[in-house]
Amino acid sequence: MSNENIPFFSSILLLGPPGSGKGSLAKLLDKIGLGIHVSTGDIFRRLPKNSPDEQLFRKSSGKGELFPDKRAIAIFLQHVTTILESKSYQKNPKPLLLDGIPRTVAQSRALEPYLKLQQIILLEVLDATVLVERINNRAQLEGRNDDRQQILQSRLKDYECHIGPILDYYQGQSLLKISAEQPIIHVLKDALNGLLGQK
Repeated sequence: MSNENIPFFSSILLLGPPGSGKGSLAKLLDKIGLGIHVSTGDIFRRLPKNSPDEQLFRKSSGKGELFPDKRAIAIFLQHVTTILESKSYQKNPKPLLLDGIPRTVAQSRALEPYLKLQQIILLEVLDATVLVERINNRAQLEGRNDDRQQILQSRLKDYECHIGPILDYYQGQSLLKISAEQPIIHVLKDALNGLLGQK
């Protein structure tokens, strides 16, 4: 299936700064059957070792830089194609819970031909120390290259730079803002109230 033949697929965007809990929330929503978690970070970390894309990802993440838009979209759509063609999806199609994409307005534009946007969930964290603590804990547990302290500030600056224009791009779409400083069970409750309240 070429990119040109990928049909519209329902999606829920999970936006928020590094450490806000996008992946944790997406996994919970996936477990209770409200969508299919698609983590762009996980996709990149599973690229074939020493392939050009994997080397580019290691170089970018090691500096706290964003993966180039064009390649990010191409890799993402290739992964989504596999999901859309799977028997399990064909039998029970659900919205894709997009975690880690889009990260720029350019990515939003590139995804527009494919997304039937159901909801945007914005996880907000006003206290940056919460993010730093969470990232430090994750770095110890998972050893992620992009969680090192020296590149965290770069990632946070990138997020602050791009989130405003992304939200402007999706102005008029359903937007659910949730405080991510609260325990994850309360984040999940707020997400469920917002999602199920629309049905």
